[in-house]
Amino acid sequence: MTDGGGTCGHSIRVVDDDAYRERDVPEGSLTDDGVWNCPHDAVPDGDRCIFHVPIDEKDAAAVRDAFASAIDGTGSDIASDDELARRRRTEFVDAEFGRLQFPAGSIVGDEGVGVPIYLSHATFAGDVRFEDATFARGAFFTGATFEGDANFSETTFRGDTRFNGVTFREDAAFDRTVFEEEVRSGGVTFEGEADFYRAAFAEDLNLKYAIFEGKATFWKATIPETVRFNGAEFRPLDGEFHELQELDLTNANFTDATLRDVNLEASELIQAKLFGADLRGVRLYGAVLTDSRVDDRTRFLGPPGAPPFSLGGLVRFWHKPRCVYDPRYDGDPVGDGTRAQRNRAKSTYRSIAEVASSASRPALQSLCFVNRQDIHRRTHRDELVRGLPRDQLEADGGEPADRTAAPTPGRSSASIRRGVRATARNALYRSVKLFQWLRAELSRWTLLYGESPWRIIATGLTIVAGFALLYPLGGLVPTTGPDVTYANIAENPRLFFDSAYFSTLTFTTLGMGDYQPIGIARVLMSVQTSLGAIVVAMLVFVFGRRAAR
Repeated sequence: MTDGGGTCGHSIRVVDDDAYRERDVPEGSLTDDGVWNCPHDAVPDGDRCIFHVPIDEKDAAAVRDAFASAIDGTGSDIASDDELARRRRTEFVDAEFGRLQFPAGSIVGDEGVGVPIYLSHATFAGDVRFEDATFARGAFFTGATFEGDANFSETTFRGDTRFNGVTFREDAAFDRTVFEEEVRSGGVTFEGEADFYRAAFAEDLNLKYAIFEGKATFWKATIPETVRFNGAEFRPLDGEFHELQELDLTNANFTDATLRDVNLEASELIQAKLFGADLRGVRLYGAVLTDSRVDDRTRFLGPPGAPPFSLGGLVRFWHKPRCVYDPRYDGDPVGDGTRAQRNRAKSTYRSIAEVASSASRPALQSLCFVNRQDIHRRTHRDELVRGLPRDQLEADGGEPADRTAAPTPGRSSASIRRGVRATARNALYRSVKLFQWLRAELSRWTLLYGESPWRIIATGLTIVAGFALLYPLGGLVPTTGPDVTYANIAENPRLFFDSAYFSTLTFTTLGMGDYQPIGIARVLMSVQTSLGAIVVAMLVFVFGRRAAR
């Protein structure tokens, strides 16, 4: 092999090919026309070197031996590291490999030379296996394509490692791999599974604009420095989740990332950048979101791919976006509607609300609160229907109420008494749950749990209209003119507006004194005055709460 330009006829016009950049070849290695020429000698009776001969025309074992010889500095006649770096940067540009395997424990590269292995834009047509190998000075796979499985399990990369623009057509295994220096993998595409289970990253991990089409596993990986997922895309999976749980993602950058079917449970996202991130459908139970930074484009709730959410009108009432744990989630919720699942949903809403509060996003904070109260309301309803849990009834030696409705022949008096006590306890329990459910329903319909002033206003208008219809039952006696009764309203419908006028004054506790209620109308006036004071107080409370946010 020669140093400056061998007899291999393979060349690339770098300036005309968008797939290549001048940084992929060393300075001064291009001709005046911007052409790079392969530095290797051609094979006997051929015009290409062994690395550029088509795959079907060469032996995979011979290519592997030639590759091992080329990356081994032993016997090299190149005088300096700079010259060796120049050679190695271009030796395997655009190379084609078949099946490439190194035995476990292999040392890839020369430990005595501070130069990484360059495999820029190489194509690996077969399976690649570097399991338990050591890349002595790192490796640059910029723009490479792995057509088969890529196995880097338990491999050690001692220098800078780059997978920028790499495409993995099949599964890529990096489980228990150790990266001793920075890893740059911007624009990498994983079409199969990407396994980084228990991988150790000593420095920064850069996965900007990465695409994960298959399942990505980072569970129990060690990332002490910053990880960047800017613009990354985790594609939807069929019945599975990308595993990013239990990770320390402090200061991680997810700006403009799209996360579909991602599990971030129990991960630490302290001070993480989530600007413009789409986390709809992400499992966030137990995740620490302290001081995470979000903006108006950050989306937490609702199913993936849902249209932008409108906070007004019936859309808000009937189609509120929810987290993936919520039993009423529009997609496929996580769990089976159990108490544990609902507790996870409430905890997730609370965490998101805290982030929304610190980021001055009151609408998101309000939505999380409403969704949490909806879960409480549905829980009260289900507990009302179910009654006292069986384990609590049996703890006192009793039986469920449906079993104690009638005495059973042969039962002892003590057993009957326990059954009666169980029935009484169950009735009391249901009474409490009925009260809690009715209270929650009333709060929901009248003021949306204290979040909607417009519902309070609508409730006030309903009260005014309702009492205006009721006052003619007893009658209203004006200072001048006919009494306001149903009989007189039938003859003169305009008198109903007098009833509405009196109802409005009574609701607002103004009372002009130009009408005198008689009979049951006096009772109605007392009730409406109390309701008016309560509704006005609630309205002031809700407006004050919104202003405080």
